Amino acid sequence: MRESGRHLSVQLDGAFAFDDDGPPPLSRLCRLGEPALKVYLTLVLATRKAPHQLFRGTSAARFARMLGYDNAEDDNPKSAGTRKVQRALASLHREGFIVRTPRPGRVDLIEVHHVAGKFRPPYVTIPLDLWVYGWINVLPGHALFAYLVLRHACAGDETREVHVAPYIRSAYGLSDETWAKGTKSLVRFGLLTERLHNPDDRDLPRRQRKVYKLRSSAMGSVATVIEPDRPRSEEA
Repeated sequence: MRESGRHLSVQLDGAFAFDDDGPPPLSRLCRLGEPALKVYLTLVLATRKAPHQLFRGTSAARFARMLGYDNAEDDNPKSAGTRKVQRALASLHREGFIVRTPRPGRVDLIEVHHVAGKFRPPYVTIPLDLWVYGWINVLPGHALFAYLVLRHACAGDETREVHVAPYIRSAYGLSDETWAKGTKSLVRFGLLTERLHNPDDRDLPRRQRKVYKLRSSAMGSVATVIEPDRPRSEEA
């Protein structure tokens, strides 16, 4: 992370998350699976400047340990976690998110394709605490997807409550099921609050709707795994 030159956050073009004309890159990444999403975000973190190549070669086994897929003390090229990362890298290469160039006797050279758009607000900004305190390791893929969508929806201003209507969620390539699971997980991890709200606008139907407020400040402490059926508040 120090070698990346980043200090506070990773900033991505809004087109990474939102596209009226088809599934945006974030949605496509999620369809490749949780490991692919987490590996790609970590590669973007590590490649701030063009040509967006890794400053130092990193093996799949090292990525597996970094992202919590392998808890061994040393890199294990044959572990299940390493194979999971290898499949993620292969899918990222196949779908054009990265280019891997084999180097005999060394780890592959990886060049990362950063999403290029008009690069104007709202951006998708990701706090470095996601990596520093291990949140990227413990958040399920659907929760990470919902978190990035909400970071874009609130334009990085977490003092705002936001409502993400179903027709807007479609531009994020986000299904109702994934949205429900993702927001529920974020609430359980203490990273999101939600409440029912009655709109004051007379032109809107008089019905309650859910509004959300992110709490990225909660990432300032070490992340812990939460069991599926136990709220965070019940943990010792």
